[in-house]
Amino acid sequence: MVNHNKRIRINRQWILRLIGLALSIGLALYLLRQIDAQEFFVVARRVNLGDGVIALMIYVMMNCFRAIRFRTILDQPQLSLQKLVPITLYHNFWVRILPFKTGEISYIILTQRYLHQSVLSGISSLVLARLFELFMVMVGGEVGLLLTPEQFNGQKTLSLLLLPCVAAYLGLLYYSGMLLHRFLHVIHSITGKPGKLALVSSWFGVKFEALADDLDRVRQRHIFGPAMLTSFFTYGMSVSFNLVLLIALGIPLSPALLLTASIVILLEALPLTTFSGLGVIEGGWTFGLVTFIGLNIGHAASIGFFLHGCQIMAAALSGIGSYFWLQIHETYLLEHK
Repeated sequence: MVNHNKRIRINRQWILRLIGLALSIGLALYLLRQIDAQEFFVVARRVNLGDGVIALMIYVMMNCFRAIRFRTILDQPQLSLQKLVPITLYHNFWVRILPFKTGEISYIILTQRYLHQSVLSGISSLVLARLFELFMVMVGGEVGLLLTPEQFNGQKTLSLLLLPCVAAYLGLLYYSGMLLHRFLHVIHSITGKPGKLALVSSWFGVKFEALADDLDRVRQRHIFGPAMLTSFFTYGMSVSFNLVLLIALGIPLSPALLLTASIVILLEALPLTTFSGLGVIEGGWTFGLVTFIGLNIGHAASIGFFLHGCQIMAAALSGIGSYFWLQIHETYLLEHK
């Protein structure tokens, strides 16, 4: 019975992934049909090398703040940023090129190999980092929504309705460990009977109780505040990376760009997208630039593909460079033992 239910869950996961794959590929093909190839190259030529270098530097700085946040959440100030920064860059490279967010696993593997962290520590720090990041995206999107001139009916009403949602999410983040403990207690009380189900529940209970303990540490003052602050900087750098390129493309700076960038960052977190969020990210840029900036769909789609391409290039350059740095550093340590 347990194996049968497991097969059903696996089948459902693959069905959802295939649906996401079909949607993202279909959306990418639709947007590609809206693009004039000549217009795309005109868009790309507007950005000079200096703008590209600045964007790349911002991308690296964003991941430096992510590395500091990981160290904060792990509550291990002795961890070397000389290793943690390239691990973060290399991890984000895998997140960009592997489908369905499977690249996230690379962080757990890399921290275990180079920093001797447990799998559980890797999972909990990664989960908390993503939760903090999502909160800042929600805040940034809310600010952008409030400041953007009304583009559709109910925009202001929507922004006011989202305020309690943001506050509720902050509470869930702060009490995530305690809430997971309570949830596990309810599950244990339901399945606390003899038999295979109880054994499975007990095994998972031990693992998730340990995870809940790790998550509960976030309420400590020296973790929560700095983690929130570094998340503010990672979000700001992520938005700035795109703003530098958008301004170079001739798009005027406005609160609408903050809202659009927040929508795209939120879409990037979806686990159902295909390789590097192809189609979905371009769709997010196209929707925002058409709805809030007033561009035509062909021009907006061209910009969306260009920005996503720049992001992949930045991840590839910094990620591959970080891989070689980690290898050289590891070789040096082995030779000088």
